[in-house]
Amino acid sequence: MVKKKVNKLEILPLYLWQLKIFIPILLITVLLLTLLIYNNFTISQVQKLAELENMEVGLKETLTKNYAQVKNVPAYKAKLLELRDLESQINSRFPSSDEISALLIQINQAAEDSDVTITNFIPKETKEVNLIGNVSGKNKIMSETFTIIANSRYLNFLDFVVRIARLSRVIDFQTITISRMDNDSISTNFDIKIYFSSK
Repeated sequence: MVKKKVNKLEILPLYLWQLKIFIPILLITVLLLTLLIYNNFTISQVQKLAELENMEVGLKETLTKNYAQVKNVPAYKAKLLELRDLESQINSRFPSSDEISALLIQINQAAEDSDVTITNFIPKETKEVNLIGNVSGKNKIMSETFTIIANSRYLNFLDFVVRIARLSRVIDFQTITISRMDNDSISTNFDIKIYFSSK
């Protein structure tokens, strides 16, 4: 309680206060302390917990994506090896321009092994091949055409064609003209187109 004296304010000791005044003050004080504790600790902790849960969800999603990518690495490497193997097989079918002379020697050897006599072996034209879909790469595919005139027996000429087909190169026979020379031999005139890679 507060007692007022002249020119002086005097507060009574706590044990002299009346109970009906002390209890409301005590309740208000406890309520203020509870509100302060709730605002400063409980709400902020709930917000932090929500943030941590969001971070946990994000980390789980990232981990799932990364795991899926890591899991696919062996399959990706296997496909890459298959593609490289296929690329090497395709490239082996297209010699470089420097290897054309070696391929012509192989064609001449096939003729000798088949008893086909080549009388003329004339280069005709060289041009770039237009690929379907405009595939662009650092190497272009070119073609070179040769005209060959040869004499042989019919079966020997067929054997020559088979030997050329067995070469591991892309060679196209074009415009084959066969004329009989006598009962046993024929004269053939044909073009072969050799495809190669320009490096």
